[in-house]
Order: sequence, then structure tokens, then C-alpha cells
Amino acid sequence: MTKILMVGDSHGNLAFMEHIIHVAEYNKIKTVVQLGDFGFIWPGADNELAALNEIANEHSIKIVFIPGNHEDWDSLDYYHAKAEKELSYDVDGFIPILSNIVYTGKTHQWEWDGLIFTAVGGAYSIDYALREYGRSIWVQETLTEEDLLRVESFETTDVLLTHDAPTWAPFRNLYDDIESHIHRQKMNRVQLALLPSVWFHGHYHTKMTYEDYITKVYGLNCDGAWDESNYMIFDTKTAMKRREINGT
Repeated sequence: MTKILMVGDSHGNLAFMEHIIHVAEYNKIKTVVQLGDFGFIWPGADNELAALNEIANEHSIKIVFIPGNHEDWDSLDYYHAKAEKELSYDVDGFIPILSNIVYTGKTHQWEWDGLIFTAVGGAYSIDYALREYGRSIWVQETLTEEDLLRVESFETTDVLLTHDAPTWAPFRNLYDDIESHIHRQKMNRVQLALLPSVWFHGHYHTKMTYEDYITKVYGLNCDGAWDESNYMIFDTKTAMKRREINGT
């Protein structure tokens, strides 16, 4: 693997994800990483999930997704428990959904091309009042203390993949409520534990680039935009060369 297509929230939008697969194929990319609010593991979305897998299979593309807040967490937990019981994880430790679609799990670390990648999913749903628990919102959506302790046991990381962002992301008036802020504080803790060089996230439906003394961060737009704001190409060879030059 050399290039990976990082993609923002897809919200179960099949036309959008078909477009993303064509972007990947045009750029000779075989792996798409979707950064949460995947939306195809959702009540009533089985046909869309199967159709997405078929399109990905036709183009020999693997879709790897991390969990956002708007996911059917009960189904994700079922897939996770099934993989654990049957020891059916793939070579990177991902949880198989269909032939060309895999799930990272809520927290997971793996290596691609000599680089350490870590996925940390979840976020807080500010629209909780419009949703019904167990049908359109699930209590598992946010990071727990157990999740954070697991992340803190991981190695330091080259590339961090999350749904949520840190508190110092350049928001305008978005997601200003206290529970969202508390979850972003958890993401600060993730960053300090893993010290990533590069960080990709979704959730805020806005393209943004920002950095501190540790990490360069890229926030991606969502399926509502059909332009380059909702995806980004990450080249592992370039990143490895940069790491070697920097002596890290």
C-alpha cells in the first residue's frame, strides 16, 4: 500500500460513496478509510450496505471505517463479538463486515508500510433530543474511561484517525454545548497519549487544517459536498520519508 483515501462522514449516502470509489480508482488507490458516521450499518440500510460492497468489490477497493456517533452501535458490537468469538479478524485486526468492508473497532492500532495507525471512534450527538435510544442513537457513542485507558496502552502513533476533534480545533459556532466540549477534552487526552504526527477526523462537516507543536490535523467535510473538501490522499511513502528525515 502506498496511498490511502481519507474520507469524511458518508451518512449512508450510496451515491457519495460510489463517487469516492471512483476518485480512489482514478488515483490508483486501493484503500478507502472512512472517518465515522459511516451510516451503512444502520436499521433498514442492509441493501445499501450490500450495494456498496458490490461496487467496492467490482473496483477491487477495500473500505475501512471507524465509528462515529451516528452509528448503530448495537450492530457494531455484534460484529465485534462475532469476530472475537470466531477469531475472524483480518490481517490488520479489522472486523469483517462484508468482503470489501471492514470495521476498525472503537479503538484499534495497526501498522501499514512501517507507519503506526490508530483509530479512536465515537463522539457526542448534539441532536440527541431528536433521536430515539436504541433506534437512532446509542449510549455507546462516546469514549468511556475504559476506552481511554486502552488507548493509553497503545504505542505512540504516526497517524491518528478519529471521528471527533480536540478542543483546540478552529470551530466557528459549531458544537458549542458542554457535552461536546467534554468529549473533545477526551480527544486531547488521546493526542497526548499517542503523540501523532498527523491526525484526520470528520464529524464537523467542515474542511479545516490546523496544528500545534505535536500534530498537524486535517478535518474533512461530509457527503453534502461533492468536491475535494471531503477527502484527502495520504501517501505512506511520503510520510515515511518525512519521518526518516526528521529522525523520528
